[in-house]
Amino acid sequence: MGIKIIRKKMKNVYVKIDEKGDLIVNAPLNFPENKIYELLESRKKIIEEKLKKIKIKEYKDGDEIYFLGKKYILKIKEITEKENKVEIDNDQIIFSMKDSNNLEKRKSVIKNWYMEEGKNIIIPLFKKYLKIIKKDINKVTIKDLKSKWGSCNPRTRNINLNVQIFSRPIEFIEYVIFHELTHLIYPHHQKEFYEFIEQYMCNYKEIIRIGKLNMYQI
Repeated sequence: MGIKIIRKKMKNVYVKIDEKGDLIVNAPLNFPENKIYELLESRKKIIEEKLKKIKIKEYKDGDEIYFLGKKYILKIKEITEKENKVEIDNDQIIFSMKDSNNLEKRKSVIKNWYMEEGKNIIIPLFKKYLKIIKKDINKVTIKDLKSKWGSCNPRTRNINLNVQIFSRPIEFIEYVIFHELTHLIYPHHQKEFYEFIEQYMCNYKEIIRIGKLNMYQI
C-alpha cells in the first residue's frame, strides 16, 4: 500500500483509497507531515476494513461490473475487426474487442464506453437543472478524476464529471450534476449552498449516502 500526500489550500485533511489500494491524502499546505501519519495510524482499523472491500480491477471475463447502480457480469470476447462492440444482455455487459488479452486495452475500451454512455445520460439531466439554475455553462468534460465526483469553475463555467459516477445509481449522478451547477450561484459549500439544493432535492443526504456505500470502481 502506497501513500500519496497532496498539498492544497484547504482547512481539513481528507483520506481516500484509490482503485489500486493506495492512500491519497489531501492536506492543508502547512499541515505537519508527522501529524498526517499520526492521523493515518489513528484510522488504521477503518482503512484496513475498506482495503478488504477493494478489488483491484483486472477487467477479466467473469468480473463484476456496475452500471447505473446495477451489477453485471463482464464478458470479454476477442474479435478480429478494428471496431469494438458493446452489448448489454440481461445481467451481462459484453465487450467485443481486438487484443482483449491486453489489460490496458481492456481498461481503455471499458472506460471509453462508460464515457460515451455517460454523455447520453447527462444531457437531459443538465437540461433539467439548468432551468432551475437559470445560468449557462460553457463546457462539460467527463474524466477519470482521482479525488472528486465532479468540479465546477464558476468563472469559466466549465464542469468536470468523474467517469466513476456512472457506476452509481442515476439519482447519485443527478445529485452530482445539480451540486456542480449550484456552484454557478454559490461558489462555496456554506449553509445557503445546501439550502438551495434541498429546495429541489430534499433527500439529497440519503442520495449521497447510497452513492458512497460501495467501493466498486470502473
